[in-house]
Amino acid sequence: LLASVCGADGRFGLAWLDLSAGRFNVMEVGGLATLDAELERLRPAEILAPDGSQPALIEVAADHDRPWRWRAPWHFDTESAMRALTEQFRTQDLAGFGCADKPLAIAAAGALLAYVRETQKAALPHLLSITTEERDAALIMDPATRRNLELDESLADKPELTLAGVFDRTATAMGGRLLRRWLHRPLRDHDTLRIRYHAVATLIDAARHEALSQILRSIGDLERILARVALRSARPRDLTQLRTALGALPGLEQSLRATLDEAPSPLLQQ
Repeated sequence: LLASVCGADGRFGLAWLDLSAGRFNVMEVGGLATLDAELERLRPAEILAPDGSQPALIEVAADHDRPWRWRAPWHFDTESAMRALTEQFRTQDLAGFGCADKPLAIAAAGALLAYVRETQKAALPHLLSITTEERDAALIMDPATRRNLELDESLADKPELTLAGVFDRTATAMGGRLLRRWLHRPLRDHDTLRIRYHAVATLIDAARHEALSQILRSIGDLERILARVALRSARPRDLTQLRTALGALPGLEQSLRATLDEAPSPLLQQ
């Protein structure tokens, strides 16, 4: 995970990118403590920030053992970032992504996109959109709380005893990563949670999940395989797995129809 940060007047724009999956996200937060908490949630491998112009970020960097890369401030120009992002997503503006009114987040995202283009030396055709997260939409946990809850990292170095280790019965690597993202960002919207719980209960109560799980296990990590194809770094083994996954799709669709047609869950029907 790569991240980028820039700030002004006590507010900070934060952008992060999982290049291997093509997930691009942004957020704006207020205050250093909030920024620190979000960086602890994301735990990026690298963090980009403007060089010299924002002393507050140096204070945050001192508390993190992950590498910070200080870039020239002009990399974080909002107008240039807007042009680069709309060109990447082939849109007129960013209104459809919910971040048009977040100039600091846009600046951070533009700097991150430029850095990835520079380091990859290739087009990034699998980056098709950007997701805006709202800080207040999820439970707020400070870094110490997050560590002590042992969501997916054990203080005793026993991954099987973390919350993710206990919960994770997913059939694909993609599902496992999604579960961990959800555990690290528990939503506060009760309506969304009720719909999810209803869908899970519907699958479990009639043991509908077992047949689907068997088929899904043959799919492999399509998210990362397709990213490697886009970046022209796919290996023969990746393409073999892609062939296997495509071959499993007709059976998966048939099983889904048989399993879900009568399922009384709006989310599963969707």
